[in-house]
Amino acid sequence: MRRVLDNIRGHHFYNCLGPDSVVVDLGAYRGDFACRISEKYGCRVYAVEASPDAFEQLPMSDLVSKHHYVVSNQTGRVRFYPGTNPEGSSIFSSHKHATNQWVDVGSITLVEFMGRQGIDHIDLLKLDIEGAEVDLLEDLDLEVLQRIDQITVEFHDFMQELNIVGRVRAVKKRLHKLAFFTLVCMRPNKDVLFVNRSTNKIPLLRLIWDVTRYRVYTLISRSPWVNAQVIALVRRWGLFL
Repeated sequence: MRRVLDNIRGHHFYNCLGPDSVVVDLGAYRGDFACRISEKYGCRVYAVEASPDAFEQLPMSDLVSKHHYVVSNQTGRVRFYPGTNPEGSSIFSSHKHATNQWVDVGSITLVEFMGRQGIDHIDLLKLDIEGAEVDLLEDLDLEVLQRIDQITVEFHDFMQELNIVGRVRAVKKRLHKLAFFTLVCMRPNKDVLFVNRSTNKIPLLRLIWDVTRYRVYTLISRSPWVNAQVIALVRRWGLFL
């Protein structure tokens, strides 16, 4: 199969998934991503959601299991703040959608979660956890990262309240040094894909081409001399996306 980028619910990843693949969805919300990726690729999905209300609405199937946790860099109990926007609930009271109310939710690390579920290898790790992605990625050591093929992340450094711009930049540099290609599919860091170079599942030339074309598209879209119609044509023709 030709390895190309797929996109589900605003998260890009390479289509090297199948019935033997394991996907861990952190911040599963009501299960749209988990259900669609399991139906399309027949893969096993562990859907993790901290919000009690969203967790209750998470569907289960033979391929999708649901788990009520905060997965971060700590173990124990944490305060979880339901958001005024239900998709914006967070463990951070400074999150722009956080309310003054909070609920007590169990928290575990990714390593602990993998151990409890008997997961040795993750083909795709999806992170949409409203700022906690930085704590999690800072804490993962090389041994764990080597067992993950792809990481698709929505970083939340666009929220000034969280004050994580510098930390996101440092996380991206760290993963690059640890043999991960980085594709910023939507600026500013709202859809970032890290691909483990050591797994050799994606041809090197394919990775280099995709990294290059996203960078070129970014330059085109930011140029004051290129109008919206040209950018729309580039997107429509698939020259860069």
